[in-house]
Amino acid sequence: MRFFALTRSPRYLTYLYRLPELNVLDMTLLASPEDEYSLAILHIDHRETLQLLSRDIHVEDFELSPSLSTLLPNTSISSKSFPSPTELIPKLIPVPPSHSDTASDGFMGGVLVLGGRQLFLYELASRIWQEKQRGKKRRLETRKKSMDSSETYRAKEKEKERDGRKRKSRASVDWPWSEITA
Repeated sequence: MRFFALTRSPRYLTYLYRLPELNVLDMTLLASPEDEYSLAILHIDHRETLQLLSRDIHVEDFELSPSLSTLLPNTSISSKSFPSPTELIPKLIPVPPSHSDTASDGFMGGVLVLGGRQLFLYELASRIWQEKQRGKKRRLETRKKSMDSSETYRAKEKEKERDGRKRKSRASVDWPWSEITA
């Protein structure tokens, strides 16, 4: 478990939170259009794959959610784009949502992943998609608590399958130059 500090202005108090991710490379705060906050985390998991995920921040309670957020779907990032993430450490940069009336694409905001052979933009999920995923998660948790061992096993396999999915980035750019530092 790793700890990180979050300073809350204007009081300048520091709060410590415990993260279950062990090899954290970078973190950034994400704000959704509904004024909900999440922490985007880029880390290397136990299978040595690069993972991008998010956890909700409960501002009123000064707590970090133990379960994954649906705001930024959990995804694996290809090792071809980041051949050695420990040497050239990837960085996360939040991208705010577009609030212009001329934006026809309805961009929800997202996060840029920089530092490898490609730059990726992962978009935040829409409210409808998030509600759908929460419903799936509730049904899966119910199945996992079932008395039938085969039903529990299938539910756990389904959960592993969902967690291991690679989601497509909204945009990507080949980056043949050196490391991005600023």
